[in-house]
Amino acid sequence: ANVDGLSALTSVGDYLYIRENAALANVDGLSAVTSVGGDLYIYENAALANVDGLSAVTSVGSNLHVDYNGALEDVDGLSALTSVGGGLDIFYNAALEDVDGLSALTSVGGNLVIHNNPVLTNLGFSALIEVGGDSNNGDLSIYSNELLAQCRVDELVSQLEDNGWTGSLDTFENNGTETCLE
Repeated sequence: ANVDGLSALTSVGDYLYIRENAALANVDGLSAVTSVGGDLYIYENAALANVDGLSAVTSVGSNLHVDYNGALEDVDGLSALTSVGGGLDIFYNAALEDVDGLSALTSVGGNLVIHNNPVLTNLGFSALIEVGGDSNNGDLSIYSNELLAQCRVDELVSQLEDNGWTGSLDTFENNGTETCLE
């Protein structure tokens, strides 16, 4: 299964749902899409190994969900993404090792929630300065990521606080014994 027939599509005015496609291995046919006006859901795609076909997307107008994708190892295909207008949720991705692909992301308009990604080891939100829109008071919930060193979460919290973030923090059941080396 593929989405190659959508290769001429350059923007989505409303919602883009990539959802419940058991045989979909990639989204390369979406490589010309630069923006999604509403939600972008990448949800329950058992064979989806990467999201490299979304490498031109710079903005998502509302929520971004990356959930229940059993084969997804990274989100490097989202490396051009700089803003999410709503919340960002990343959960229950059994093979997701890092979210370094979100290193260009500067703003999340809603809450940021990352949980139950059992092999996640790195966050990589190096450019993120705002969670919760202009008020910078959105909730940050990062929990139950067994291999994610708690010090990585603490680094992100410090980075956000240095930029005026005043939201609430919910973090537990990450790896509290792992150390972070600079």
